[in-house]
Amino acid sequence: MEDSMYFITGGRCSGKRDYVRSRFGLEPKNIFDGDFSGAVYGLHSYVKRLTEEGADVSARVKELVTSGVKVIISDEVGCGIVPADEFERRWRDNAGAASQTAAEYAEGVIRVVCGIGVRLK
Repeated sequence: MEDSMYFITGGRCSGKRDYVRSRFGLEPKNIFDGDFSGAVYGLHSYVKRLTEEGADVSARVKELVTSGVKVIISDEVGCGIVPADEFERRWRDNAGAASQTAAEYAEGVIRVVCGIGVRLK
Protein backbone atom coordinates (compact mmCIF):
# COMPACT_ATOMS: atom_id res chain seq x y z
CA MET A 1 0.00 0.00 0.00
CA GLU A 2 3.03 2.29 0.42
CA ASP A 3 3.39 3.38 -3.24
CA SER A 4 -0.20 2.66 -4.26
CA MET A 5 -2.93 5.17 -5.02
CA TYR A 6 -6.46 4.58 -3.75
CA PHE A 7 -9.63 6.17 -5.12
CA ILE A 8 -12.40 6.82 -2.59
CA THR A 9 -15.86 7.78 -3.83
CA GLY A 10 -19.31 8.16 -2.36
CA GLY A 11 -22.20 10.54 -1.91
CA ARG A 12 -21.86 13.93 -0.30
CA CYS A 13 -21.38 13.72 3.50
CA SER A 14 -21.13 9.91 3.35
CA GLY A 15 -18.07 9.73 5.62
CA LYS A 16 -15.31 9.67 3.01
CA ARG A 17 -12.86 11.92 4.88
CA ASP A 18 -13.32 10.10 8.19
CA TYR A 19 -12.88 6.79 6.38
CA VAL A 20 -9.63 7.99 4.80
CA ARG A 21 -8.36 9.28 8.16
CA SER A 22 -9.03 5.96 9.89
CA ARG A 23 -8.09 3.60 7.05
CA PHE A 24 -4.97 5.37 5.81
CA GLY A 25 -3.86 7.10 9.02
CA LEU A 26 -3.90 10.55 7.43
CA GLU A 27 -4.41 13.58 9.62
CA PRO A 28 -6.78 16.34 8.45
CA LYS A 29 -3.74 18.52 7.61
CA ASN A 30 -2.71 15.86 5.05
CA ILE A 31 -6.07 15.87 3.25
CA PHE A 32 -5.99 18.81 0.89
CA ASP A 33 -8.52 20.41 -1.43
CA GLY A 34 -6.72 20.14 -4.75
CA ASP A 35 -3.14 19.72 -3.48
CA PHE A 36 -1.09 16.88 -4.97
CA SER A 37 0.32 15.45 -1.71
CA GLY A 38 -1.10 13.14 0.95
CA ALA A 39 -4.74 12.83 -0.03
CA VAL A 40 -6.59 15.00 -2.50
CA TYR A 41 -10.17 15.78 -1.53
CA GLY A 42 -12.57 16.95 -4.19
CA LEU A 43 -11.71 15.43 -7.58
CA HIS A 44 -15.23 16.47 -8.61
CA SER A 45 -14.50 20.12 -7.65
CA TYR A 46 -11.11 20.04 -9.38
CA VAL A 47 -12.79 18.79 -12.57
CA LYS A 48 -15.44 21.51 -12.32
CA ARG A 49 -12.74 24.17 -12.07
CA LEU A 50 -10.88 22.67 -15.06
CA THR A 51 -14.11 22.54 -17.06
CA GLU A 52 -14.79 26.21 -16.27
CA GLU A 53 -11.27 27.09 -17.44
CA GLY A 54 -11.67 25.11 -20.67
CA ALA A 55 -8.60 23.04 -19.75
CA ASP A 56 -7.76 19.59 -21.10
CA VAL A 57 -9.50 17.74 -18.26
CA SER A 58 -8.33 14.29 -19.32
CA ALA A 59 -4.65 15.30 -19.41
CA ARG A 60 -4.83 17.12 -16.08
CA VAL A 61 -6.56 14.20 -14.36
CA LYS A 62 -3.92 11.79 -15.70
CA GLU A 63 -1.28 14.17 -14.32
CA LEU A 64 -2.98 14.02 -10.92
CA VAL A 65 -3.41 10.24 -10.77
CA THR A 66 0.24 9.68 -11.71
CA SER A 67 1.63 12.40 -9.39
CA GLY A 68 2.36 10.09 -6.47
CA VAL A 69 -0.66 11.16 -4.43
CA LYS A 70 -1.74 8.39 -2.03
CA VAL A 71 -5.52 8.89 -1.97
CA ILE A 72 -7.98 10.70 -4.24
CA ILE A 73 -11.42 11.43 -2.82
CA SER A 74 -14.42 12.40 -4.93
CA ASP A 75 -18.13 12.88 -4.51
CA GLU A 76 -20.10 10.53 -6.70
CA VAL A 77 -21.54 12.55 -9.57
CA GLY A 78 -24.10 11.46 -12.12
CA CYS A 79 -26.66 9.45 -10.18
CA GLY A 80 -29.32 12.15 -10.17
CA ILE A 81 -31.41 13.96 -12.74
CA VAL A 82 -29.59 15.05 -15.90
CA PRO A 83 -29.08 18.82 -15.59
CA ALA A 84 -30.81 21.11 -18.10
CA ASP A 85 -27.79 23.43 -18.13
CA GLU A 86 -25.22 22.57 -20.84
CA PHE A 87 -22.21 23.41 -18.65
CA GLU A 88 -23.50 21.28 -15.78
CA ARG A 89 -23.96 18.31 -18.18
CA ARG A 90 -20.43 18.77 -19.55
CA TRP A 91 -19.00 18.97 -16.02
CA ARG A 92 -20.92 15.86 -15.00
CA ASP A 93 -19.60 13.98 -18.04
CA ASN A 94 -16.05 15.15 -17.29
CA ALA A 95 -16.39 14.17 -13.61
CA GLY A 96 -17.57 10.70 -14.61
CA ALA A 97 -14.64 10.27 -17.00
CA ALA A 98 -12.23 11.53 -14.31
CA SER A 99 -13.57 8.99 -11.82
CA GLN A 100 -13.08 6.23 -14.38
CA THR A 101 -9.49 7.36 -14.95
CA ALA A 102 -8.81 7.48 -11.21
CA ALA A 103 -10.30 4.00 -10.81
CA GLU A 104 -8.21 2.66 -13.70
CA TYR A 105 -4.94 3.90 -12.17
CA ALA A 106 -5.87 3.06 -8.57
CA GLU A 107 -4.63 0.03 -6.70
CA GLY A 108 -7.97 0.03 -4.88
CA VAL A 109 -11.35 1.69 -5.35
CA ILE A 110 -13.59 2.09 -2.31
CA ARG A 111 -17.14 3.42 -2.22
CA VAL A 112 -18.12 4.85 1.16
CA VAL A 113 -21.75 4.59 2.23
CA CYS A 114 -22.82 5.62 5.76
CA GLY A 115 -19.16 5.71 6.77
CA ILE A 116 -18.58 2.12 5.66
CA GLY A 117 -16.10 1.43 2.90
CA VAL A 118 -17.10 -1.11 0.27
CA ARG A 119 -14.18 -2.26 -1.86
CA LEU A 120 -14.98 -2.24 -5.58
CA LYS A 121 -11.46 -2.98 -6.81
